[in-house]
Amino acid sequence: MNGLNAIRERLRPTRGAAALVPFALFVTVFLTGMDRELVRNGLLPVPGIAVIVSCMAALAVWLTVGPASSRAGLWQRAAPFLRCYRTFLAAFLALGGLSLTHWLARPDAALRDVLTIPAAFCTCAAAAMLPMLPPVRRCPQAYFRLAFAVYCLSVGVDVLRPGTFSFLETRPAGLAMDPNTGAYMVSLLAVPLLAHRLPSIAGLSVLGLAGLTIFLTWSRGGLLTYLALCCGYFLLAVARSPGRRLFICLASGAGAVLLVVAAWASAQFIGGSANAEIQYRVDLLTGQASWFHDRVGIHEETRIEKLSALHDRLRWNLEGQAAPAPRTDGEYVYIETLRFLQLKNALRAIAASPLWGHGTRFSGRKDMLPHNTYFAMWIDFGLPGFILYIAFLTAGFRSFYRLRFLPGMFLVGLLVFWSMFSGTIFDEFPLFMMLGLLLSLPLENGGNDRKQAAAPS
Repeated sequence: MNGLNAIRERLRPTRGAAALVPFALFVTVFLTGMDRELVRNGLLPVPGIAVIVSCMAALAVWLTVGPASSRAGLWQRAAPFLRCYRTFLAAFLALGGLSLTHWLARPDAALRDVLTIPAAFCTCAAAAMLPMLPPVRRCPQAYFRLAFAVYCLSVGVDVLRPGTFSFLETRPAGLAMDPNTGAYMVSLLAVPLLAHRLPSIAGLSVLGLAGLTIFLTWSRGGLLTYLALCCGYFLLAVARSPGRRLFICLASGAGAVLLVVAAWASAQFIGGSANAEIQYRVDLLTGQASWFHDRVGIHEETRIEKLSALHDRLRWNLEGQAAPAPRTDGEYVYIETLRFLQLKNALRAIAASPLWGHGTRFSGRKDMLPHNTYFAMWIDFGLPGFILYIAFLTAGFRSFYRLRFLPGMFLVGLLVFWSMFSGTIFDEFPLFMMLGLLLSLPLENGGNDRKQAAAPS
């Protein structure tokens, strides 16, 4: 009998490690967006969000018909969560309600578009339940490191074999398939790895790898978001690092930022000129191109015709208003860039219906696409949608601040910047999975994470 007990004691760590494997796979697949790639290759029969919503539906059924003792235990765990995040959850649910209500204003919107915000809420809620499981609660950092490494590796594969994941062969994107989303995903996965011990070699390594990966995607919004993340990290380090450590932190931070900026600018010398899109992005940074107008030589008639046709097709025409002719100075023709034109169209749409909006996903029209979630909320849901989105961000940051949970505060800060450069925030289910995990972790760990985050390095 003693021999059997000894064998059990030896096997217990092995069983614990084995229990981590399925959770590591699950979190990595859904946290990196790998489920979309698996669906595209026929390895997953249904989209990942369908799996998550199905799990939520099964949980709802279990809460209705399951054993009373188990239900009571779950509600006991959920009560602190609901109490702590009640304002945030109310704002989130109100945004979902707006989406369903405004569907009446635009009934031609696809059902998938109408359910985007409710599906994001379900993803967030499902992820918040994961830390209730001991294997997830014991080592969340290991899952985050694995997901970060897998995503950076996927971008590297796109560099070596263009078009493996990205729909643009000239720009790597990794598992997100879109280069801009790929850049934001790198920053997202870096967030929980940065905020526990400041400064540290591990944190600087994460920043360096994230900066290099974002540089490879050639995303302008991604670069700005990354620089904001660096600034937040090092400002916090300045506030918490006295003496010589402060100097080391500042020097390391300046070196990391300068390294990324130098790598970006040097692309014109390492083959960027061979790619028109990359060269154009370099020209924007060096001031040789305008963010607002494409400058075309008067002799480039074919290109002028193509840009003018695109301009006329995408312009959001108000009643009785004709598209203006492009400006010329006799040597060059100046035609509005696509992003600037879409921004003007978005502002016109807001001015046309500032209070009520135009209906769910109206901002997703090709002539609109404001690349800005704040504007997208205002276009679709009017002023109430814009105010509710601000309340959603504010309530999230306030909740994390009250818990003194730095990873959560960093994530909401990242979301503030991400929203400035992307109009499809609620389509990014890995973002809401990360949000759900970070909402639940400080409560499930009984405050240990908050003490670790607040302790001086």
